[in-house]
Amino acid sequence: MNSNRRTGFLVAGIVVLIVGLIAAVGLWYSAGQRQSDAVRDLARAPVGCDTTLNFEVAGEFLVFLETEGEISAVTGSCVAPGSFGQLGSPRNLPPVRLALTGPDGSDVALDTRTGVDYDSDGSAGQVIRTFVVGTPGDYVLRVEPTNGSEPAGYAIAIGRDPSNGVQPLQLGAFAAGITGLIVGLSLIAVSRRRGTPEALVPVDPWSSAPEWPTSPPGAQQPPQSAGWEQQPGPPMQPPGSPVPTAPTTSPSTSTPSPWSPPKMPSQ
Repeated sequence: MNSNRRTGFLVAGIVVLIVGLIAAVGLWYSAGQRQSDAVRDLARAPVGCDTTLNFEVAGEFLVFLETEGEISAVTGSCVAPGSFGQLGSPRNLPPVRLALTGPDGSDVALDTRTGVDYDSDGSAGQVIRTFVVGTPGDYVLRVEPTNGSEPAGYAIAIGRDPSNGVQPLQLGAFAAGITGLIVGLSLIAVSRRRGTPEALVPVDPWSSAPEWPTSPPGAQQPPQSAGWEQQPGPPMQPPGSPVPTAPTTSPSTSTPSPWSPPKMPSQ
């Protein structure tokens, strides 16, 4: 691998690593911001009065008992208490009595619900009831303390589950971070790998060419290795028979042997 390719892999690995980490941080921040916005948008109802809640859409809603938070504005028979948080922990939930009336004056059923809580944006609460809004409009929620509990120490919050959509963003942040680390470090490792040396090419490609034969095929061959058959030689002459002689030729009319190497051109 040449230096240009190594540099390219190195730059690509660093870019992927940085982008993956930035995406992970951004998604994780978005998850926390989503939950904070959902908690901030919950409707609040103080204890000891009737609060008017306007529902623009139908569906299921949750009722949370908040042990820490703030009510800056309220529509109903009492004023906003401001900040509260004397209880300090949602584990010690005070008993309350709730009554919800629909737009037509009928009571709305409140079912017991557990398993959802939040602690974000300066508010902490835990779900205690759930109800279904069939017809959008104004609903009146009455909150009454029981067993002599201090009304100023808590409040009621109504809305959707603040954790909806938070977990997918957190999983996306985790996946982006892991992917950026694996791919980025892999590219950086490839950029640091040394390339294999190139094969050497001989200077004279004709130096290894086979030599031209200098004798006819009938000439005596060197001994063969095991596994090869012996080639038969020329027939033997009977005793007393005349030995044939080759015709004499003039040197000027002799022809070159086809088994000798070709003549090289004169310089």
